[in-house]
Amino acid sequence: MDFLIEKYGINLVFFQDELFASSAQRVKDFCKRIKPYNMPWRVNLRANNITEDLIKTMKESGCIHIVFGIENINNSILEGMNKRITREQIENGLSLVKKYKLGKATGNLLFGDIYETEETIQNSIDWWREKWQIEISLLMIQVYPGSYIYKYALENNLITDPVHSYLTAVHISTLVNSHLQKSMI
Repeated sequence: MDFLIEKYGINLVFFQDELFASSAQRVKDFCKRIKPYNMPWRVNLRANNITEDLIKTMKESGCIHIVFGIENINNSILEGMNKRITREQIENGLSLVKKYKLGKATGNLLFGDIYETEETIQNSIDWWREKWQIEISLLMIQVYPGSYIYKYALENNLITDPVHSYLTAVHISTLVNSHLQKSMI
């Protein structure tokens, strides 16, 4: 930190590592080390790593903003995506951010998973509308080579050119769920 402050004059640190809090002790150690710098910092976190003690410690050390990997709020979709988080954990994390006034929590809500239905989409939209005070982006899921959704698209002939499909920003939601009403989103 000393080097970065001296050489580049940094005045904010942003950790874009969703596994940042995979070890609570590591986060506490980090908080102890960054606190004397009196420097604000931001972080990406997974909802399943959040505890009240951790959030409190982060706030006291200068954390000003948390970005959540919300992905979806339907437990069935989260399970299908193998996210290892639940809606309840997401809700808990968001409420702790609010309680400790860590700025505005932000996150992304993804649509178009292969398990998505009209009901799960509507459920997500209703939840998003209730959470208007939280900055949540609504995004279509992206297909990346090697992902389960990419493999599904290949197996079901939804991607016909596996070499260039990711370069053209193919959205599996458009391919797999073409029957879903776009007006719902």
